[in-house]
Amino acid sequence: MTRIQRFILWVSIVLSVSFASGQSRSQSQTHGSKTEIGTAVAVARKGNSLLETKINGTAVRVAITAYQIDLGKQQEPPPERSNNCTYSSFPCSQVSGLQISVGGTNLFVPRSVFADCTDIGNMSLTTEAGGYVLTLTGGDASEAYSVKVFFTGHEITKRELYDLESNSVRQSTTYMPPPVLDN
Repeated sequence: MTRIQRFILWVSIVLSVSFASGQSRSQSQTHGSKTEIGTAVAVARKGNSLLETKINGTAVRVAITAYQIDLGKQQEPPPERSNNCTYSSFPCSQVSGLQISVGGTNLFVPRSVFADCTDIGNMSLTTEAGGYVLTLTGGDASEAYSVKVFFTGHEITKRELYDLESNSVRQSTTYMPPPVLDN
């Protein structure tokens, strides 16, 4: 990733965090609309967020559900961690659901794809090698990270966790298709 790309990513994170933190925290909200491919959509800190677009004529829809975890008051240093929170925002925002549909077909999304995702600021969709890539960006400063979810029209194929300080892959998970059983 070039310096310009990193700067653009940083600006999108700052803007999305500013947008998300300005939302009402007392009620669940749904955000999102039809977007262009590659456009970042802010993720609500609580409630539902939606990204819908058409890629090569195929409708792709991503819905994220999040809830808040009360961490108490901001302290230095943070207490012993007993959750996935990055401590980059108070209260913490935990992803509790991720739904992906391609061409109207809902994909099976393993819980391990999103279970550790907290304080997500934005999401975007791109294409790569005939498939799709959902990028979730979260955290802040030394806790900044992104998760790339690779999928086709039928299944989730891979998940990569990136440390945004060094822009390096820290974890990669490959999802295998289910076995075909003969009856």
